[in-house]
Amino acid sequence: MIPKVSVAVVTYQQRHFLEAAIESVLGQEFDDYEIVVADDASTDGSRELLESYASRSPGRFRLFFAEHNSGITMNTNRALLNCRGDYVALLPGDDMMLPGRLAKQAAWLDANRDASICYSNCEHFDDDRPEVHGLHHDPVTNPMRDADVHDLFRSMTFFSGTAVMARRACLPASGCDVRLPHVSDWLLWVETARKGRIGFVPETLARYRTHAAGASRKFDLMLADQLLALAIVEARYPELIEDARVMRSQVFWSHAMRLLSNGDIGGARRLLVGAFAQGRGVKFDGGSLRKWVYFLATKTDSIDLVVRARELRHRFLSRGVR
Repeated sequence: MIPKVSVAVVTYQQRHFLEAAIESVLGQEFDDYEIVVADDASTDGSRELLESYASRSPGRFRLFFAEHNSGITMNTNRALLNCRGDYVALLPGDDMMLPGRLAKQAAWLDANRDASICYSNCEHFDDDRPEVHGLHHDPVTNPMRDADVHDLFRSMTFFSGTAVMARRACLPASGCDVRLPHVSDWLLWVETARKGRIGFVPETLARYRTHAAGASRKFDLMLADQLLALAIVEARYPELIEDARVMRSQVFWSHAMRLLSNGDIGGARRLLVGAFAQGRGVKFDGGSLRKWVYFLATKTDSIDLVVRARELRHRFLSRGVR
């Protein structure tokens, strides 16, 4: 019998987190689901743990083990393309569901046939302690709201993938684009959202684990994939070209801010040139504007950028931004 929901668990070398992830699914009161696990050739005992779970719950688990490590995008596809449910909930092997998630999101999608994606709020916590240090959505900086595909170009983290349930019929038939080896989920959601609106359950139904290790290296990989994803959007979907241009400016800007905070003035300058080259789309808060006007006016040898900085300062001061 085909289940209502497929929970797609994607994991690699996460044995010490995986049990909590699996238990968070098994603890759901909703019962009409399968757990589809894709393990990317882990060597830490993950396979033995998963096989133990499967033997104790016949028919609940469908396990797919890679012979060789293929990376997160290919492994995500290994899970997605084996899902059978009407709806798909992605769950990285180091994250967790909170009680009620499957029932509430499935009920919302049942009641909203024109929607492709349903999301919820999501707790953020560190990998070395369970205390919540923030929520993905708050009323000021990132309020929960109904949306469409264009809203995904406001931020590549409009919602947390850990908190998403998607209508399987709206997902791309080939899954994630394999040309994006590190950050492929944003494009997946863009292509899904082209087939239906985005809605939400106004509750916190997921937990996202943050990891500090290797952060700078990951940011560099993220930037490359984000820029390629935007180029793919422009090539495939002419109606989204302007959205992609605005988002590219935001991507350059956010990564430039990170480099400036880390003291990499040269790298920040190069990315800032890319942000301004898009001509529009960058949004400023007062603190960011002050930091960048000062940076451009004192640290760069580009006359054009100094002029642009002065223009920005005049424009935003005239709007009351300090």
